[in-house]
Amino acid sequence: MLLAKSCHKKDHIAFRKTLRLGTLAEYRETEIKQIADCKEGTTTFNIKFKGMVNLEPKWFNTLFAGAIHIGSHDTEPVYHLPGRSIIHVNRLEYVGPSMDLLTIKDSSATITREAMDSFIFCMSSIRRTHECVGMFADYDAYWYVKLLHADSFGKALGRILRSTIKDRHRTGDHIVPENTNMEDLNVFMEMERVIYTDRDIEISNHSIIPLGEYMRRMETMTYLKPTTFEHEKEMRYRYIIVSEGKIISPTVKSIILNAEDLLPYVIYFND
Repeated sequence: MLLAKSCHKKDHIAFRKTLRLGTLAEYRETEIKQIADCKEGTTTFNIKFKGMVNLEPKWFNTLFAGAIHIGSHDTEPVYHLPGRSIIHVNRLEYVGPSMDLLTIKDSSATITREAMDSFIFCMSSIRRTHECVGMFADYDAYWYVKLLHADSFGKALGRILRSTIKDRHRTGDHIVPENTNMEDLNVFMEMERVIYTDRDIEISNHSIIPLGEYMRRMETMTYLKPTTFEHEKEMRYRYIIVSEGKIISPTVKSIILNAEDLLPYVIYFND
């Protein structure tokens, strides 16, 4: 198994010895149609409660992400997720709450979650090199990393990113907010296969997704894409910047990194 990166010949890692990281925000806004996704890192849930539906207050508070809170501190949300929530309540009628159960009647809401911005790097998971040819219409060059080395490659890229952020910060070229504590700066890597599915999920008493599954989708929404992108077979690296225990969003939409230390992991063929 291989991970493949499609690119323009002029931007090939072996030629430029650089690598470009984009952010979720950039992929939402880019005008390059073949990679654009205006909902990158977002998930919309259409929640419908038909008839009388019983729900623990802590799960109600989890669903509504603090926009509506029922009960005391004992009913704190089960999960606190970073990022922005946009909640539109169409109708909400409830009976109670009791200490244990909240009864919701004929209610509905639309909840959109947007992950905090972060750098991502996308590759395609393939078995044979020819599988990526034509995957992206405008790209005419490719390079590869063995799946066996995918974790090491990703961690090495994370180290380069951290070092670059700190070096540029010292010169006033800020990749993160100027007041970020550089002495406590860390970059954590996640590597996940993208799941291709509909982003709109309906929860009702007729089609119930267990709330644990709902939260799993919320937590992994950075790796959810519509089925229209399924041909990309994407494996995604995500780089989460943390300082003083807080996730830090980049202040830029992309960054060019020196990739010479990555070349030992790279396989490519000269045309």
